[in-house]
Amino acid sequence: MNSPALPLRRGLLPSLMAIVALALVYGGVISNKDYQQTKEALARDLAARAHRTALDIRNQLAGYETALGAIAESRCVQDRDATHCRDYFPGLYKRYPETLDFVAIDNLGKVFASSRARTCETRGRPRRWPHCA
Repeated sequence: MNSPALPLRRGLLPSLMAIVALALVYGGVISNKDYQQTKEALARDLAARAHRTALDIRNQLAGYETALGAIAESRCVQDRDATHCRDYFPGLYKRYPETLDFVAIDNLGKVFASSRARTCETRGRPRRWPHCA
């Protein structure tokens, strides 16, 4: 007693399985394509951000270079006048609040002016400024 539905099931089930398998493969291909496009878009965005950041840093450093050139050409530095430099340097903090200190150094590497105090505490003992860490 062969049922007339039995050959239909034998032919329909493998066809349905093949359709489901192809649908899964197609979904995987589409998903992979979307993943690759997203990955490329993120890489382009990251490269653009890195380029903008590099330009910002370059512009900021150019500003500092200009400022340091102007400070080096100031009268107190040119004349190596520590008194005038001590008056001049604190005003620079208003323009450049992120700086730690402004120091003027002569050709021999000796500090002749600083905007900070000339002594500091080292293990409880005061030491001269050039040796302070």
